Amino acid sequence: ESGNVDELKEAYRLILGMHMVTYAQATTRYASFLDVLAEAQAPAFDQRAEGEIFYNLIAPYVRLVDPEGDEVVRAVYDDPNIAPEEGQGYYCQVETVMRCFVRSLSEYGVTEEDYGLFENAFEECDVSCSDNQMPIEF
Repeated sequence: ESGNVDELKEAYRLILGMHMVTYAQATTRYASFLDVLAEAQAPAFDQRAEGEIFYNLIAPYVRLVDPEGDEVVRAVYDDPNIAPEEGQGYYCQVETVMRCFVRSLSEYGVTEEDYGLFENAFEECDVSCSDNQMPIEF
């Protein structure tokens, strides 16, 4: 029956959206670890690698809606010598891209509230998203 197919498609879209939110949260969490380790001048190779693994799961989707944001996150996780931008740590660089990405998932029944807030963040971020970001459609 077509009703069952439509319900299945809707359930699939919600599951896909929630998976992307989970990976966006993990990507952001590891960026916060990088800030803490940078402050302590400690090596961050493991945290950088794990954050990059989580990011790579959603990177193709992020790249669709925000190619520049994709480059920002890739730079944070790819280069162990990169320093946080002046006045903005790794966390805020990644948080901005991920929060804007999650906003593009509205077609999947996902809201910014699903993304939530990381309460132990090193700093509070001022997030502004580009108006030209389009919702992801498959």
